[in-house]
Amino acid sequence: MTERARGKKSSLTETPRSLRMNVLTMAALAGWILMVPPEPDSTLPISKWKALVTFDTAKECEADLAGSLLSAKETNTPSAIAVFRQGRCVPAEHVYPPAPAGTPPP
Repeated sequence: MTERARGKKSSLTETPRSLRMNVLTMAALAGWILMVPPEPDSTLPISKWKALVTFDTAKECEADLAGSLLSAKETNTPSAIAVFRQGRCVPAEHVYPPAPAGTPPP
């Protein structure tokens, strides 16, 4: 079960660097990352977006994204609605490509 599924939201931008690197490593293993833009109606490339939480499957990620959008609508939070409407579930290797063989970890 993911952190988010247990009611805990995880933000990579709010965690210490050492923990963030571990989360990024886990993201590469998890398979799918729920990404949201840093602000509503952002035109930044997805590589500049925030990684919220990781999932084993695309189906789990899409379900969480749908639930987050529904929650934002229920609380009538326009900025969150806009951000989650743009949110995407992305394969981890598209955001964090594997390092070339022989490259030491960060």
